[in-house]
Amino acid sequence: MSISSTLKKLSVAAVGASVVAFGVSNDPAEAARFFEVTSINPYVPISGSFEVDDTANSLRYTSFGSVYKNAVPEAEVSSPFFGSLQVADLDLVVLNRFFLGRDLIRFSGDVNHITFTFANAFQFSSTQLSNVLDSLDGSTAFATSNLVSFGLPVKFTEIKATESVPEPASVLGLAAIGAFGAGSIWKRTQKK
Repeated sequence: MSISSTLKKLSVAAVGASVVAFGVSNDPAEAARFFEVTSINPYVPISGSFEVDDTANSLRYTSFGSVYKNAVPEAEVSSPFFGSLQVADLDLVVLNRFFLGRDLIRFSGDVNHITFTFANAFQFSSTQLSNVLDSLDGSTAFATSNLVSFGLPVKFTEIKATESVPEPASVLGLAAIGAFGAGSIWKRTQKK
């Protein structure tokens, strides 16, 4: 085997290894955002969580709101007073009521719904889903439902997902191993 063909094979292997190594850190971001809901009133504990698919497209848009079809894959809320309520595959309705009252979001199923009404008509800067989700973190709303009349103020907290990023040392280690292998092959071909 000639030196040039050996070097070509080594360079192809090194490129492949670097693509694999760097591909780990370039995974696409998850399309879900997670939120917790907790009661502000310590005497009536309410806790819950929900997931929102932030890539969901608007089903219908008007100047006052949007409906995002199946944007909430799962949601649950529980309290010692009414037990646990779990729902899935809900539409997310976002209403900007600039002159009609307070902004609200609603998780709607075929029959059931949970509505969160905010303090004013300027909670959301737009009905775009990413903007709405950005505005939710740390905000408070008054929660009601057609299933359970809990009707209490709740607070939203976004749970940030952690991403796995490889250590720079691991990428450097792969490069060092490749260089060591290339050097040993080079020495072997020189002896021949």
